[in-house]
Amino acid sequence: MKRRFTLLLWILIVGTVAPLAETLFVMNADKAREEASFGTKSLIRRAHEQMAEMRQARLDSLREQMLDEVTSYIKKVAPTSYEALPACMVEQCLENELDLCFMLSQTQLETCFGTQGMGRATSRYSMFGVSRRYTSYENCIADYVALLKSNYLVNGRTEQDLMKNYVNDGGFRYASSPTYEEELSATYKRVVKSTNIRDLQRQYAAL
Repeated sequence: MKRRFTLLLWILIVGTVAPLAETLFVMNADKAREEASFGTKSLIRRAHEQMAEMRQARLDSLREQMLDEVTSYIKKVAPTSYEALPACMVEQCLENELDLCFMLSQTQLETCFGTQGMGRATSRYSMFGVSRRYTSYENCIADYVALLKSNYLVNGRTEQDLMKNYVNDGGFRYASSPTYEEELSATYKRVVKSTNIRDLQRQYAAL
């Protein structure tokens, strides 16, 4: 009788503990999977963060290199030009996806970075051959960028197209000189040949 009672008790214990153990095992397995999943997501998130940090560091480096190149070029061509021109030009071209060499070429051709022609009158702050007064060189550059984007670089046209036929969306030429495009293109080639600006900007745009 005692042996039968012990057997029944054992069966009862096994019948109770086994499902409980199975439940605990499943819970622990789920928790382990959850922790593993969280750990994987955390690693992936950190990897993305590191990639973003590396990309930003590369962008900053390229921007600094462009600034150094532009500064060096302008100082060589126009030593007395406004000191903040390089930084403003680099910033405007990168933010608006404009060809930096093109901007440099046109302001060099028009006023030699604000030191010749109408650029000599510093009260005008005009560098791109536009007959109007500006409040600053920064304001002049911003207006030039807006003019390009709204009137010239439209309908799929690029700066390369303008160097072949510099007309706005109404067909009017930027300059009256019949050789303007030829002169602008020649200046552009000199900028590209004597600096690494174009290559640096292409690397920047590719990131």
